[in-house]
Amino acid sequence: MATIEALGEWICIAKKIYFWEGTEDKHLCLAKKLWESMRYDRSKQIDFPGEYEVDDISIVATTDKNDTLNYVIDFWNKKYTIVQSKRFLQSDECPEECAQRIFLAPGLKDKATQNEYEGWFVDVSGDEWVTGKLGMAVEE
Repeated sequence: MATIEALGEWICIAKKIYFWEGTEDKHLCLAKKLWESMRYDRSKQIDFPGEYEVDDISIVATTDKNDTLNYVIDFWNKKYTIVQSKRFLQSDECPEECAQRIFLAPGLKDKATQNEYEGWFVDVSGDEWVTGKLGMAVEE
């Protein structure tokens, strides 16, 4: 399982992938919101829906009607998801089997439990992060 940590405004996954609202060329960065148009000059900035392969990491980015981006990330032969919407959790785009899910909005952990998803999660939607296995949450 990947290490997930907070670095100021950033969420860092395995010291390889950064999730935040800014732009950064040095690291692989996943944006929270859809950019106005595809930017081909930023190979490590993902801010538009699509399938990407960067540094042996496969990423599928999808968007919702409110322009938030959800991600399925495949590295170290495991799938990880960054979830910002209930719609994504209910879609075929969200894998049922996943090593770890990162929930960014309130109520997503409960929706994943209703969908009977299994696996580890980190809920970063509140002031305190909650980690655990779906159905068996513990605070850290």
